[in-house]
Amino acid sequence: MTSAGRRRFRLAAALVACTSTAGAVGAEPPPLPPAAPLDLAADAPCPDAGAVGDALREILGLGATERLREVARLAHTDTTLVVSLRDADGRALGERALPLEGSCDELARAAAVVLATWLSDVHPEFVPHLAQRANAATATNAPSAPSADPAHAPNAPHGARTEPAPSGLVLSRGALRPENDWRLRGAAAVGVSVLPVPVAFAGTLAVAFEPERGGIGATLRAGAESSRESAVPGGKVRYFRWPLEAGALVRLPARSVAFELDAGAALGWLHVAGRTFSPNRSANDVTFGGFAGARVLAARGRVQPFVELGGTFWIPSSRVYAEATQPSVVLPHAEMTLSLGATVVP
Repeated sequence: MTSAGRRRFRLAAALVACTSTAGAVGAEPPPLPPAAPLDLAADAPCPDAGAVGDALREILGLGATERLREVARLAHTDTTLVVSLRDADGRALGERALPLEGSCDELARAAAVVLATWLSDVHPEFVPHLAQRANAATATNAPSAPSADPAHAPNAPHGARTEPAPSGLVLSRGALRPENDWRLRGAAAVGVSVLPVPVAFAGTLAVAFEPERGGIGATLRAGAESSRESAVPGGKVRYFRWPLEAGALVRLPARSVAFELDAGAALGWLHVAGRTFSPNRSANDVTFGGFAGARVLAARGRVQPFVELGGTFWIPSSRVYAEATQPSVVLPHAEMTLSLGATVVP
């Protein structure tokens, strides 16, 4: 190479180096990796939580910015990897122990497959995508003709057999369940009946058949209260009405508390007894009406405390008198009770 040629080569090399440097300075920064598709944590680096999240996003066909409300945890024992999943309210959706076998990438894929199975039960919208992946994997792994089997290939060793690669996908088939889990619970409450006056002490026992995650259920309640005193011409009487109530219940859940409304029919035992007569006599009767109530209670735990405001309206007029010749007094139609109590969920 001549002296002029060498100078031109060095100049071209310098220009290429400058261009490369300028391009590096002005280049766009690499995109950030997508966040995990749900709240996912692991107590050890193998498998990596990010690798599990990436595999889960691929299996479910989620976009880079889509996130689920469920919470997943990976916990290690001496011989197993425990995979668990809970919903946003803390209710367990599944738990499984996987053997600590294979590489970290294989463990991440296995954990993602297990989580995808549970998530497809909670989110039916994932099922078509999972089924499409399963069909594609089956078509890819299925041989088109007997000669496609590697065990029968001309160059294959005698007796060698190659198993098809697993698709890494588990589907829940034929398992249908309602969106809400129904439960039977008991409850007890004590409080004060603030209307009518004077106030009285009150207590309630109740059972309810209700959906845990919100909806319409049924309730059966039995109440008792201390007697009230009322003046009538010629003396005083004491009375109480103990209700037996049955009706519908509406549950409105939230993250930490739940709201419930109930209403229905009430059947009451009315007891009236004289206090200042000689002799004092008593009388019993059956009355009926309707009830309604509202309560705020804890949404989690087997024992859930609550505060409740309830009311009962008695339809028939209940009249009390000392003698048939004396004017009668109508007992109040409406009663209102403020109570504190707790429910017990089996």
